Amino acid sequence: MITEIVNYKDFGKCLRLDNGKIEAYLTLDVGPRIIKFNASGCENLMFNDSTRCVDVSSVFGEGEKWHTYGGHRTWISPEEMPKTYYPDNQPVKYDIENFNGTVTVLLTPPCQKVTNMQIVIRVTIAEDGDTMKVTHYLKNNGKEAVKRGIWGITVTDINGIAVLKQPERHTALLPDRQVVFWPYTRMNDERILLGEKYIAVQQDPSDTQVPAKIGYTNFEGKLYCFNKGQAMSISYDSDYTKGEYPDFGVSSEIYTNKAILEIESLGHIGNILPGSTVHHIEEWFVTPCDVKPGLNEDEIDAAMTKVFG
Repeated sequence: MITEIVNYKDFGKCLRLDNGKIEAYLTLDVGPRIIKFNASGCENLMFNDSTRCVDVSSVFGEGEKWHTYGGHRTWISPEEMPKTYYPDNQPVKYDIENFNGTVTVLLTPPCQKVTNMQIVIRVTIAEDGDTMKVTHYLKNNGKEAVKRGIWGITVTDINGIAVLKQPERHTALLPDRQVVFWPYTRMNDERILLGEKYIAVQQDPSDTQVPAKIGYTNFEGKLYCFNKGQAMSISYDSDYTKGEYPDFGVSSEIYTNKAILEIESLGHIGNILPGSTVHHIEEWFVTPCDVKPGLNEDEIDAAMTKVFG
């Protein structure tokens, strides 16, 4: 297992983890973000950009800007502009533990000003494992309860395709799924496939492309992505018996524009009492893959069957 501090692009210091199957870079000067993730020896699947930013000075103070950065981040749902766009531009405290070949990294940025919310990310990779566990924590350091949830956003690079499985549930005369759309999403967008077995979104870097976003109940609790000769999946607990989900009750979302493809998992939303902490766990898998499906259900089915069984 390789564990080392490296300088990566213009993101500053990052912690590199590589067990020979999985490689991940965790930002330490900003964020935190999982700014690089891929099968060992392969290209980075994550989108990277330190220049894109949003002015959030109206809430967080003069000169404060939220930077996209890219990669994976912990966010707070429901989305609210600019309050959830916290400018996480300060150094991140990190702790590393190696126990019997399993490396665990705890990433702790400063507590958020104004919102008084504390985000922590724990990343775990076993020496011989083919998955990476990402645990997100959200603590309310304020004096009042807040209705919030954890939102795991993974910003991947151009030309990828994100895939969700349609449910295999038997509900007789009752509905069995929900797909939601955002106001800017065109129902006839050619990048979106609503198929018999799969829902898919294809990223298109053309300048003419407008943003699109869909949400999905996703009872399976898995998101899939194909790009750069690799296949990736993110698994999480999608249990509708345990609580409420935001955005009309969806537990996963996919967003795309001409620069990025986001695959997003959502935790339950509820009242977080002062001093209380909630968490949301994702398990990431990545492997080299010699097939990349287009926005075609037969191609997607063949690729999914080959890689994920």
